[in-house]
Amino acid sequence: MRYFASVSLFRLIIDLPICRSLGIGITLVLIGAGIALLIFLRRRQKANPVYDTAILEGTALPNIDNLDALFALSGSSKEQWKSSNRIRKQPLEPGSESYSMVLALLRELDGKILADCITAVHGVINPQIAMNFDGFRAVLQRRFSQDPRLFKKDDWLQGDRADLRRWVSHSYGLLTQKYKWNSFAEAVPVVPLVHGTDLNVAWKILDTGFSALSSLDAGFYGRGIYFTSSALYALPYYSVKPSPCLIICLTIPGNIYPVVEDRREPNSLLGMPIKSGYQSNYVLTAHDGNPCLHRMQVGSYYDELVLDQEAQVVPIAIIEFDQSKLAPIARSFQREIPM
Repeated sequence: MRYFASVSLFRLIIDLPICRSLGIGITLVLIGAGIALLIFLRRRQKANPVYDTAILEGTALPNIDNLDALFALSGSSKEQWKSSNRIRKQPLEPGSESYSMVLALLRELDGKILADCITAVHGVINPQIAMNFDGFRAVLQRRFSQDPRLFKKDDWLQGDRADLRRWVSHSYGLLTQKYKWNSFAEAVPVVPLVHGTDLNVAWKILDTGFSALSSLDAGFYGRGIYFTSSALYALPYYSVKPSPCLIICLTIPGNIYPVVEDRREPNSLLGMPIKSGYQSNYVLTAHDGNPCLHRMQVGSYYDELVLDQEAQVVPIAIIEFDQSKLAPIARSFQREIPM
């Protein structure tokens, strides 16, 4: 039946007035060219599917349309902790609005299945770190508007694997748009990310900042402070600690350099400083921690962000976990990590 239908369709086409005027030979050539073009486009679509064009759904974080609510998780408003200049560490009770807000953040940060492993949640703020954070953002906004050629470069567009880097850059843009406080016109987005460590280290970071603990490590994707938008992907960094915890931070990535280099390449960024004209490195990785070699479907890859300065990050919450409950989940994310 399919054969006879194809023959009937072919006869219908060649009987068209325009085809009779062109002649059977030219008509056959045009039909063949059209079929070849359709096959080429279909194969190209399968080889390079576009998964990342739609904006991700906005975050479901309760009562958060701006950043002030996140800066107040410690129980003190911005005006209060600014005036006192005292570090705040507030244990959050399950069922409270602040506790629910932190859990909502954890869900957004790929940590839904970790909720049953939580032993304690703290809302925190260090006024000095927070004010440095606000100051850095204001300075960067001015620099971007006054001299973008110096502080907001995009020379990677003329480099190798530009198409893959464009996907990485676009994916970062989608990440920023998940959060309501980042409008499309926002030149310097603020992005919640996590840093996994031991609880004792987390308290020291809150007190003195990241750089004071030599956290500017020579990592696989550049020298700096490492964060991710996935609490699961970060498991190797904190699940084996005596008192595992996650620090939820607000970050200012600024102008990201989209990384696609593997650490084993001759021109890798292993231990290299952030490039001039950029304020961070951003890489999309596979489950094993290596960079994605091609575009992948949303939800099938992870990310790492490398920040250049501690003024680009402010801790707002610390979540403690039961190590014994984390262990079974962490087995699925074992991989080589920088030490």
